[in-house]
Amino acid sequence: MSSSLESTERWFHPLIAQPQPQLTRRRLVLLSGGLAALGSSGSTMAGAQTPANTPFADQLSGDEDAVSLLREVAATMAALDSFRFEIETVRGQSAIFQGLSVELIAGAVRRPLDFTATVSVSLPFGSLDVTAVGLDGSAWVQDPLTEGEWIALEGGENIVALINPDTLILASVGLIQDATIDGAERVDGVETTVIAGVVNFFETAGQLGGDEVMLPTEMTAEPLPVLLWIDADKRLLEIEVLGPILTSESDDVIRVIRFFDFNEPIEIEQPDH
Repeated sequence: MSSSLESTERWFHPLIAQPQPQLTRRRLVLLSGGLAALGSSGSTMAGAQTPANTPFADQLSGDEDAVSLLREVAATMAALDSFRFEIETVRGQSAIFQGLSVELIAGAVRRPLDFTATVSVSLPFGSLDVTAVGLDGSAWVQDPLTEGEWIALEGGENIVALINPDTLILASVGLIQDATIDGAERVDGVETTVIAGVVNFFETAGQLGGDEVMLPTEMTAEPLPVLLWIDADKRLLEIEVLGPILTSESDDVIRVIRFFDFNEPIEIEQPDH
């Protein structure tokens, strides 16, 4: 496992003030509205998945062996029917919901459109978990103020790209620049090859949806360093992104995306509402 995952202590840059958002109905509604985009049939990127033909692969650059392996990884991940994932903020602040800091997103994808995702955000007095479910292009999200209630949603911002790794994150594998083999490591007992490179997620978003992609806050235009851990079956087990994808995030932010349970059966049911 990468070294950043071994520490349980949260680290913050001493010069970056840590926001203390007030928990209000408006903030919780904004959180629900952002999650709505995960499965909305009206959202530009809601139904997006890693393209089967890997159209961005020709834009890879770097050492020949690293580029060749990344092309295989992109094709392998695109061919999956399902997988589970975790997106963890291991350092800094990932404030993608109007100042609410995201700690962990855990979920599953059943292609082409079905998903479930639980977003954990930090609050001054603890944390809050909100779950969204998408089936056949329709989406429901828990009412964060009423236990057991679900809200049927349509439309919403294209924040799906930051929550569901089947869009922005996996598509970026085919756009990595300056790729190099960076050794071998064991991830949860599995031997992996490590690849280092840089990715411009702003350009990746443009490739996915052109001018129609509108994220809720401005994306960082600078390339970000990434590390990828790849198993012997050319599956991406983990990717670490060093730096802010959004300008609302702290400069020291690090997020780790893990993939597992490839092509395993996934139960996703429509919530009672």
